[in-house]
Amino acid sequence: VLRRIGRPVKKLLALGPRIRRAVSDAVATPTEQLEPVPSGTPELVTYLRAARWDGSVLELTGWAYHVGWPDDADVKVVASAANGRSAEFEVIREPSELVNTVAQDPACDHSGSAFRARLAATELIGSEPANAIFSRTWSVDVVLDRGERSDQTSFSRRFRWGSAGQLAAQQVDGCLIRPDWEAKGRLTLTTARRAVSAVSVELADRSAFLRLRIVGNLRPNRAVIRNDAGDERDVPLSTDGQDYVVQVDAASLIPGDSTDGSLAHQRWYLSVLDGRVARQVHWSAEGGRGLIQTYPGDPRCSVRHAPSGVLRFDVATPRPLLDDVQLVRTEPAALKIRGRYDGDHVALAS
Repeated sequence: VLRRIGRPVKKLLALGPRIRRAVSDAVATPTEQLEPVPSGTPELVTYLRAARWDGSVLELTGWAYHVGWPDDADVKVVASAANGRSAEFEVIREPSELVNTVAQDPACDHSGSAFRARLAATELIGSEPANAIFSRTWSVDVVLDRGERSDQTSFSRRFRWGSAGQLAAQQVDGCLIRPDWEAKGRLTLTTARRAVSAVSVELADRSAFLRLRIVGNLRPNRAVIRNDAGDERDVPLSTDGQDYVVQVDAASLIPGDSTDGSLAHQRWYLSVLDGRVARQVHWSAEGGRGLIQTYPGDPRCSVRHAPSGVLRFDVATPRPLLDDVQLVRTEPAALKIRGRYDGDHVALAS
């Protein structure tokens, strides 16, 4: 959907206050209160604008600059783990006037501080043991290097909308790579190989059949679904060769006293248990990140690959969802809105 919004420069400046409100709270002083500072003590400002997956490559876009200083520093983006390992992103400079709209730094033009950084996930998981469970956390930092001076910090702010506000995981070579924004304002990456993954999901009328693959010594004898409110229900679990099969019916997800009308949104998560040990079921790369499948016999129920990497069942009245908003630098400028219909696409067409 494109909405024409007039000449780019004037309209972009007019949108400044609303854009700034859509950026997460800062760790340091808000930019609109910043004044040009002495050259010896510049403040380093970093923003995360978007975080997307291009296959197995993680792509971050944003900007970094010193308040009151020109944008002539080399920019590096580095992921570092606690064991001393590190991986450096490929950084491509991509100037953007949006930086000045948000920054409001009267001393300098910071449009040249914008960049795009790319990192192949295999750089993070290449040395991990094969066919073994593991979990590792990486901190993502931005470095501005001027030779005689090098400053490093995490992304201090992010845009609340779009991909930066809804960070999504990806499966690469059987491993989960999950970006996460911590409460104190820090971007991290978690790499892991999970114990239980759904390698296939088949839907028939009001039932979903999931084939699970196990890594390690887990031997589940029970499967349950739990919702955000803490309600728990058992679902059928059986074996098929080396795999396990779970059946989740719509009747297990929808309250028994509900009608065909609207429902309050519910989220259910599938786990398998081996005695007292419970493991959540994650989705695998076979289906792809963001996949949503609706029950043919009840469009209010769906199974999906949640952004965190787990397999999730949703119960809700079908509705349109907003995924991303982008400013298109055309003449006149335009607003590109990307979304999807969460429900029965056949019903939407009719």
